[in-house]
Amino acid sequence: MARALMTLLECKVLDMNRTLLLLDTETGSAACAPYETMGWQLVGIVPGHAYRPHGGLGDTTFYYKQLGGAT
Repeated sequence: MARALMTLLECKVLDMNRTLLLLDTETGSAACAPYETMGWQLVGIVPGHAYRPHGGLGDTTFYYKQLGGAT
């Protein structure tokens, strides 16, 4: 389901004449591997960037994806 949602998002973004997406997720979360298999490129990790749901700060991993053959 996540892959289908991301594909739909990418199509909508291209329909809006946009070609670059940026996202972030908690470092080490289950989301990291699927993003990487869907072609998202690692930008980097920002330590202590976001609050975790049950308290404390967690690191954040940022990814980008270039769409439509843009460079």
